Amino acid sequence: MCGLFCIISKSEYGFSDKQINIFTQGLFADTLRGEDSTGAFSVTKSGNVHTIKDAVPGHAFIKNKNFDDFLKDQYLYGKILVGHNRSATRGVKTDKNAHPFISGNTVLVHNGTLLSHHHLANTNTDSEAICIALDKKENPIDILSELDGAFALIWYNAKTKQFHVSRNNQRPLWFLETEHYDLIGSEAKLLEWISWRNSGKNVEARYFEENMLYTWELDKVQDGFEHTTKYEKKKIQTPIIIKQKNTKNNGKKKKNKTKKRCNLFSENIYKR
Repeated sequence: MCGLFCIISKSEYGFSDKQINIFTQGLFADTLRGEDSTGAFSVTKSGNVHTIKDAVPGHAFIKNKNFDDFLKDQYLYGKILVGHNRSATRGVKTDKNAHPFISGNTVLVHNGTLLSHHHLANTNTDSEAICIALDKKENPIDILSELDGAFALIWYNAKTKQFHVSRNNQRPLWFLETEHYDLIGSEAKLLEWISWRNSGKNVEARYFEENMLYTWELDKVQDGFEHTTKYEKKKIQTPIIIKQKNTKNNGKKKKNKTKKRCNLFSENIYKR
């Protein structure tokens, strides 16, 4: 179980102090959903992507000077802030395996666990494999319909300047709308409490529908998602492995030597 937390500013001048506080508090509170690592990415008005991540829990992450520096750029130019609190299920607990992942023009965070992911990409973590696969396909539904397992996804494509959200019935994801900002997160009550704590207003969160692709255009992100597309899950063909008896070595089974997998890690990318 991981935690997703996102804030979208409706101002043309970036994020306010209150909105930055909401995001910081969200990362802190969301540690309850995962304390193995914490990360965040931002999208600016011009479409630039900035990332930061570390294999520490949220309460330690937000006290780091690098996180303060990351937030300073959001006051004038930020439009979207996305946070992730990881509870490791695939891959070891390292900085590189923390979210977000970057591949090409795509940056992504994921809550869930796939049953298989090597048909997407030969990676250590299923989340990174999803990111790589989405970056290679023009239509995200080609990948979403083939995901085998649980997922709630938030990602941005810097080439198309589109922000996407999707989930299936095995992972929750909620949406809360206000006059000045929108929130997206894994827990409805967390979104409602954080918003009330900072604005004093009660706003009810609503569920994202399952197997639906939600898309925001960056230059219209303040107006909400531009369109939605329904998709169906495809059946994944599992390869059949035929075992043969070994007739050599006096009946002893020969040990198969397997090649080490090549882990594909993404570094932080700053698009100018």
